[in-house]
Amino acid sequence: MGIRDRHQDIRSITEADIAAFPADSVVGLIAGTPCGDFTRQIALPMTGRYVHWPLAIRMREATKRQKKDHREGLNGKHGNLFRTAIQIWKWVKIHHPHATCFFENTVFDDMEDDWKEVNDTLGKPLVINSMDYSTTDHTRAYWTSHDGVK
Repeated sequence: MGIRDRHQDIRSITEADIAAFPADSVVGLIAGTPCGDFTRQIALPMTGRYVHWPLAIRMREATKRQKKDHREGLNGKHGNLFRTAIQIWKWVKIHHPHATCFFENTVFDDMEDDWKEVNDTLGKPLVINSMDYSTTDHTRAYWTSHDGVK
């Protein structure tokens, strides 16, 4: 039985759970937490199921919303999951020092305190815009401790 079978919410994972795995049996931790509390993308209200807003309207709405930063970062309901995943990684490093990590989220470097907190633990991320590899324009940050990816 894996940890996923015992826990439906990562916030209930404890250091004792991580320590209970046999020595070096944890080889990696992968975390991709929701980005809603970090994203610069602005969710615009839709009046119908597939409404396409003209660019001018979208830009005007975006400008209004940018004046008030709605993001809660690591203190938000979903942003706190990132902080929890980082704490789990700290426990993994203690009890399974050969394990590696791979974290993914949106780039939120304009939220300086939150960005610093994440980078102080996980190191500098690899930042990639998916436009370089697909038709979607979305910038992502990838943190890893795997030497082959650096």
